[in-house]
Amino acid sequence: MLFSGPSALPHGATIVTGNSRLSLHLRREFDAAQRAQGRALWESPGILPRKQWLRRCWDECFYADPLHTPVLLDAAQELVLWEQAIDRAGASGMLLDSAATALAAVQAWKLLHGWELPRNAALFEG
Repeated sequence: MLFSGPSALPHGATIVTGNSRLSLHLRREFDAAQRAQGRALWESPGILPRKQWLRRCWDECFYADPLHTPVLLDAAQELVLWEQAIDRAGASGMLLDSAATALAAVQAWKLLHGWELPRNAALFEG
């Protein structure tokens, strides 16, 4: 078990995971450790998937300083920006569907960040 005692996850600490499934698994493991120690009640641990953690960070920034917090894009806005970037790069045309390419770029971006891969452009040059 990962959570062997009450100090295994200090009060206020947050564990950020790559996906919801891992967050749920760790939360269940934490709960089992608490029950194994004879506890009937405990504070819920701060175990969040990366996307929810980023949203929480943005919310905190927004409430602290709403005038200087950047806009948080929804999925449709993100897709439009990817399409515009592809069009501006001159990559769209008869052989490339900019909408489909934008969708693939969104998925690739999420994978890249979800796995915390290096984002060095030189690594992707052919």
